[in-house]
Amino acid sequence: MSASYKAIRQRFTEKATEFRGGSSNLQSAIQIKFLPIETETSYIENLTNTPSKNTMKKVALLVLLVLHVFFLGAQNLDSLFKSVKYRNIGPFRGGRSNGGTGVVGDPFTYYMGTTGGGLWKTEDAGVTWSNISDGFFKTGSVGAVAVSESDPNIVYVGMGEHAPRGVMTSYGDGVYKSYNGGKTWKKMGLEKTQQISRIVIHPKNPDILFVAAQGAINAPTQDRGIYKSTDGGVTWKKVLFVNDLTGCSELSMDMHNPQVIYAAMWYHQ
Repeated sequence: MSASYKAIRQRFTEKATEFRGGSSNLQSAIQIKFLPIETETSYIENLTNTPSKNTMKKVALLVLLVLHVFFLGAQNLDSLFKSVKYRNIGPFRGGRSNGGTGVVGDPFTYYMGTTGGGLWKTEDAGVTWSNISDGFFKTGSVGAVAVSESDPNIVYVGMGEHAPRGVMTSYGDGVYKSYNGGKTWKKMGLEKTQQISRIVIHPKNPDILFVAAQGAINAPTQDRGIYKSTDGGVTWKKVLFVNDLTGCSELSMDMHNPQVIYAAMWYHQ
C-alpha cells in the first residue's frame, strides 16, 4: 500500500505541476493539503485494515479534497488569464510570420521567423528585437524555428514559409543550426525541401530532431515528408513519405514520451 500510494501522490503532483504552467499557487495548495508521506501512508493503511462505511466515507472525502484542490487551482488560473489582452510588440520590419518559439525556463527570450525578413530575437520579452540571421542565411523566408529544451543554446531553423498563398509563397533553402543562441549559424542541409513547416527536438537530446517538410508547392517532388536526424543535423533520414504531392504540414511530439509523434500530411499542388 505504501509504495502504491507514494506513486499515486507523485503522479498527481506531476500532473498538477504540469497543468499549473509555471504558477506556484496550485503546487503550494497541494503541498498544504497533503500530510507528510509517512502520516498519509499510515492513515491509508489503517483505513484499509478496518473496512467499514466510515472508512469508505473517509476515502471518498480524501479523493474529493484532492479534486477540489486541483479544480480550485484551475479556476484561479482561468481568472488570472481572463483579463489578458494581446498587443503588438513588433518588430515592424519583418513582414509576415509563420514561425515563433519561446525558451523553456526563460520567459524573456523569444525567436520569430518571418517570411521575408529572416529570423529575429528578443531577450527582453519583446521590448526590443534584433535580426540574427543577416549575413548567415542565404534566403529570407523562415518556416519554422525550434529551441532545444535541454540546451537552449541549440536552435534550429527551417526555411521556406509553409502557408501557400495564391499571390506568392517564398521558398527556402533547408535547415540552419546555431550552437550559441543565434550568434552564428551553420547550414545543415535539406536544401531541396523548399518549404519547412515544423521542427521538433527531443526534450533530452538536442541531436535528435524531426523536420516536417511540406516541399515545393508548384510541382511533384520526392523531397518532402518527415526527416529525422540523430547527429544534430549532420545526416538525415526520411522516415515518412506518402507520395510526391503530399508533404507534412504539422508535426507534434509528446515531450513526456518522445516516442509518440503526430504528423499532419497535406496533399496539394
